[in-house]
Amino acid sequence: MMSDPIPIHLAVEDPLSEIVARTVLIQSKRRFAVGACYGKSGVDYLKQKIAGFNNASKATPFFVIADLDETECAPVLVSDWLGIPK
Repeated sequence: MMSDPIPIHLAVEDPLSEIVARTVLIQSKRRFAVGACYGKSGVDYLKQKIAGFNNASKATPFFVIADLDETECAPVLVSDWLGIPK
């Protein structure tokens, strides 16, 4: 019996990040129903909207991809963007 697909939205930095996100979801071997794909207009857009994506994820998960060009690691980026103490 196949389970229902997992609904998920994407928030990405650029078109390449969208392709990466979709590929990762496919490679996971789980069934996802991708809804909206937000962003594709740079890291500043994601940073500006991340609190809203985080809040919206209470209803539907979000898969967010941002590069680490200006940050040492992902946990630091998450901490900085969401105001979570390190």
